[in-house]
Formats: sequence, C-alpha cells, structure tokens
Amino acid sequence: YNQALSEASVPNHLKERLLWYKAWSLRKLGEFKEAISLLAELKGQTESDYDRLRYQFWLAKSYQAVEKSSAAKSELKDLIDLEPSSYY
Repeated sequence: YNQALSEASVPNHLKERLLWYKAWSLRKLGEFKEAISLLAELKGQTESDYDRLRYQFWLAKSYQAVEKSSAAKSELKDLIDLEPSSYY
C-alpha cells in the first residue's frame, strides 16, 4: 500500500481505495489505532455517501476494539441519524 500511495500520479479515487484496503488490513491484523487514523481520514475526505457510511461504521467498530466506547457510540449514533435505513 505504502509504495503505491507514494507514487506521484495516483488518482484520488485509487488513493481512496488503497487507504481503505490498508485500513481494513490493519483491522484484520489487530492494529486498531492505526486503522482508526486511516478510517477517520477517509470518512472526512470521501465524496461518496455510501463509502462514508462504511468508513464510519468500521471506525466505530475499531473504537470498540480499543475500548473507546463513548467514541464508538458517538459514531454509531451519527451513522443512525444520517442514514437510519442504511446497510451500515
């Protein structure tokens, strides 16, 4: 991921995909604090409403994994308020 992200000509949509895959991989490896950082960045930068919901959901789950329940609850509440009928 890091090598691909360091390329000067990476289009924004591909950069977002790479960051998502990196965040997901970090979660799977149990590196939740690093995943939280990337997911928060992705949530704030994406232009896609669907992707924002996905990033926010997994951000909340990552907060739960590091026992930051108030941050997790806040993210989940915002998620429900924004899109109560979403898959996420």
